[in-house]
Amino acid sequence: MSELIRAERGIERMRAESKDCTVRALACAAGWTYEQAHEHMSKTVNRQHGRGVDAALCEKAYRAAGFELTDIFGVTRKSRYLTRIFPNVPHSKGMTFKRLLPELSKGRYIVGVRGHVFAVVDGNVFDWGYIPARASVTEIYEKR
Repeated sequence: MSELIRAERGIERMRAESKDCTVRALACAAGWTYEQAHEHMSKTVNRQHGRGVDAALCEKAYRAAGFELTDIFGVTRKSRYLTRIFPNVPHSKGMTFKRLLPELSKGRYIVGVRGHVFAVVDGNVFDWGYIPARASVTEIYEKR
């Protein structure tokens, strides 16, 4: 079994909501309520109830909330897509979450891995349970 990194329990989701990691990550990282983050994602990028959000739209919503896409990592499909649509953002070699976590000891971040995002605030991980330590990080947003 691979090593897991313990995450603090994040923001509770709305009743009957799903595929909302983008909303929960924003709420935790920004210090907002779930309802505030949900409304922001709905207004900014027209996020539909129960549906995920494309990475390009996430960047728009996170930027509007004061977060900046600071780095793209690796050569996964998601990383290549982000590099293509955001060519001015630095692109670094692949990075596991375990290796990146010590660099996130101060500040508010939204971290992306394949198919998922979660918050890291002052080195504390906020999600639902555990994050695989060997998960390949695809992008990172930092609070300006």
